Amino acid sequence: MILTYKLEAKHFQDFCTAVNRELSHVNGLKGQLIWGSVVGSIVAVAGLAGSALSGSHMFYWGFFTGAWFFWLVDYVFRLLIGRRRASLMYKDDGLVLGDRQLTVDDSGVHINGDLFSEEVSWKAIKSLSLQHLVTVLWTDRAAGIFVPRSAFATPEEEANFVTFVQSKIGAS
Repeated sequence: MILTYKLEAKHFQDFCTAVNRELSHVNGLKGQLIWGSVVGSIVAVAGLAGSALSGSHMFYWGFFTGAWFFWLVDYVFRLLIGRRRASLMYKDDGLVLGDRQLTVDDSGVHINGDLFSEEVSWKAIKSLSLQHLVTVLWTDRAAGIFVPRSAFATPEEEANFVTFVQSKIGAS
């Protein structure tokens, strides 16, 4: 199977998000999500107690909407700043971003760009995951080959690719 595509800053950002998720599980940072839920619950209870003491629901809704607004602003800014940073850090036609041709066959994964050519054996690929914008062939916990999901012409082509890769990962 041969795929031709262009990696853009948004694809790199989606890959970085996947890396952060992966590292959260590896480094035990999943506990931070639990603490975030605990702190959020404490804030909600404090708001509820404040509204009970004051007799006004505005106190509770102020806490509740403030917490969600903070989360939303943080998420949007992280997304926008991450994409902007990726577009400033890497050239549009360099080693990270740019035009690529990826070929998968029985020997492994072959990646060709304007400036490089790389061959990766199936033994080096640990797993595969589907993200929002990219499919990631993980070679390490924080490294992998990422392919835009838009590179596939149809959902069936993507499903065939995933099935083929998973069969090769399981066989090696």
